[in-house]
Amino acid sequence: KGTKVAMIPSEIIRFLDTSLTSIHGAAEISTILTERGSRPLHIGDSWSVAPGEAFHVVLSGTVVAFRAGTDNPDTASVVIGAAHTDSPGLQLKERSARVVDGFLQIPVEVYGGPILATWLDRELLVAGRIVVHDDRARSGVKLLPFSSRRPWAIIPNLAIHFNREMNESLTYNR
Repeated sequence: KGTKVAMIPSEIIRFLDTSLTSIHGAAEISTILTERGSRPLHIGDSWSVAPGEAFHVVLSGTVVAFRAGTDNPDTASVVIGAAHTDSPGLQLKERSARVVDGFLQIPVEVYGGPILATWLDRELLVAGRIVVHDDRARSGVKLLPFSSRRPWAIIPNLAIHFNREMNESLTYNR
């Protein structure tokens, strides 16, 4: 039996403010589900749940949530809901950073279909996940959401004297 979950405007704003990447969005969805009585599970955990109990699993930027049924399994139905959590943007290329003329340069790659012009000449946060050593984790490492919380980067437009036709037609080298 479904339960309607309404979000008040302040919760929507909190969700948007904290969901900088799909990993952050999934973590925030997990927080909201937990606040509303869902129990977080991990893939390696026992999935023994009581009838009617809500639980969820987070894998990177994916959240799968369930509520155990209370009806006879032979006659019960299944309801599945899904959502897409990632969005177009720019991703840092791994192991490609270098210092040139005193500036740290980190190449980026295009993910999805962003409007490239909106990423240029503005202060940008860096967000994603970091790897932390953790002896308690099965793998010995833990992946944690990360955000610089303040701008760390700018992708500058090419100066007009290097591209005199910039105001006529502009294409970007992805």
